[in-house]
Formats: sequence, structure tokens, C-alpha cells
Amino acid sequence: MKISNHLPHFRKNTLLITAGKQEACFYLSSNEHVRQTPGIKLKKPQFTDREGYFEQRGGGRTFGSGSVYESQDEETTRAFIKQLSDAAGTIVQENDVQSIYLFCPTYLANQIEKSMPRDMQVKIEYIFYGNYHHQHPFVLLAKIKEFMRVETSERKIEPIKDEAWKILNNS
Repeated sequence: MKISNHLPHFRKNTLLITAGKQEACFYLSSNEHVRQTPGIKLKKPQFTDREGYFEQRGGGRTFGSGSVYESQDEETTRAFIKQLSDAAGTIVQENDVQSIYLFCPTYLANQIEKSMPRDMQVKIEYIFYGNYHHQHPFVLLAKIKEFMRVETSERKIEPIKDEAWKILNNS
């Protein structure tokens, strides 16, 4: 789809990655257009009832009981990040991507960045923290525009001193 004039346009191919806990979307932007590329979605792990159930008894009484559900969050997260890194790497190679903007929750950002190859890590322009997974690409571009505005306002130009001005004008 065509990017409106008030949003940033990229001369070089740029990849926007939005990641959630188990889903990711990829948007490829260049010149005046942005398009969605196939994303990834990891299935939620299923738990069986009473898996690992135990009881402690003695003397005709029950002292404790419970069910230990093994947390598969770390394993699921690792698998998701691996898939995301592989999919992003494929997109970067196929489309000659020059810069990447990453939109993801704070707790995933470091893991996602470290899982990418070094040549892709260098291309990451900025990481936006938060849940942007189901946002329209124009919302993401608006965030990038805001970031660019703040970044350029922080680069203040030092005024030239009078002595330096005189020296420059005399030559």
C-alpha cells in the first residue's frame, strides 16, 4: 500500500518487525510503498490435566497435594525467537534490506537482537518497546517519524563564536 506524504519514506529497503509473545509480523517498506510479508505464529503449548499430580500421606491424613505443571515458557520463547530470526534473515537476504526497526516487548528485545546474525544486528536502527503486534503499518511509521523528529532535535548545532566567524570570513 502507498505511504501517505506525512509519514516517513525510506529510499532503501527497510524491514519493520513487530513481535509479540508467540507471533510476529514483517512489513517491508521502500520508496512510497509498504507491504506485509508472511509472518510467523507459534502454537500455544497444551497441558494435560493432573500431569505430575502428587500426594503426601501418613497416619491416615493427607499432608499435602498438588500438581506440578512444568512451565514451557522458556522453551516456547526460544523456539519462537529462533523462527523469528530465521524468517527475518530470509527476508533480509531476498529483499536486500538495509535497515531494520524492531517493535517488541521489553522482555523479548534483548533475546531477539542477540539471536540475529551480526550483519542483521548492525542494521537495527532502533528498538521500540511495547506491544505493537496488531498495529497498522502506518502507526508503526508514525512512531518512526516521532523518533526521527526527537533524534534530530537532540542534535543541536553549536553557534559559531565571533572569533571563529571572523577567521572564516577573512579567508
